[in-house]
Amino acid sequence: MVGQRLGATVQERRARTLVQSGDADEAAMISAIRSQVNALPEEVEPRMIDAVMAGHPDLPPAAKASIRNSIHVGMRGGKERVLYSLKELERNPRPPGMSLRTWWVIQSAAFEDR
Repeated sequence: MVGQRLGATVQERRARTLVQSGDADEAAMISAIRSQVNALPEEVEPRMIDAVMAGHPDLPPAAKASIRNSIHVGMRGGKERVLYSLKELERNPRPPGMSLRTWWVIQSAAFEDR
């Protein structure tokens, strides 16, 4: 579970960076973000595994494969949640005057609650 949460958090932070660095044309920005999120890597970095292992010193070294799989599942799930949120945004537009960045802050808080 810790690995999945870490993987999802990594992807959601990457998506947040994409939203914050977007341009003023929000329709183009949403399309670009979707493409960029789809292209986010799902490769588990050794430092991610090490971070989980450090938090659980009682785990045997053989647990690394399981942790790697758990993080990968979380990374995939994180991407899927971001893409789902973008789809929901298209179906249910933001309130008038709410910027995409503000909407994303609200979405990010929802991700953290999961």
